[in-house]
Amino acid sequence: MSGLATSVVGLLGWAYAAFGPTYRYVGSAISSNGSTTTVSGSTSVMQKGLGLAGVVFFVAIVLVVVSFAAVAYWHSRRRAKAALLTLWALTSLLWISMVLGAASIGVLLLPAALLAMITSVTGSLEGRS
Repeated sequence: MSGLATSVVGLLGWAYAAFGPTYRYVGSAISSNGSTTTVSGSTSVMQKGLGLAGVVFFVAIVLVVVSFAAVAYWHSRRRAKAALLTLWALTSLLWISMVLGAASIGVLLLPAALLAMITSVTGSLEGRS
């Protein structure tokens, strides 16, 4: 169940990072009669656009988060050592992504990274009993 929670929280964080109000802008213009118009608002990462590195980063995060639920389910049904190792690998990738994106979306991945850690530790403890 915590694997599914990790994926849901991770996808929510990703979606807010991608589609939430990330950038604020303010602009003004002076018309020919001398009146000033000020415009302000916010825009999302997806509206502003991403470079290739940003697209790869966002896609990698989605793949890690979605894979986490599938591997957690696999581990809960089979108790396979390969599934547990994959859970730890995905947890590590999520933490690395969070650190790499610390200045931008890393904070939004923190709840998912914590849940991933809990899931991996719980899976390791279940294997010992």
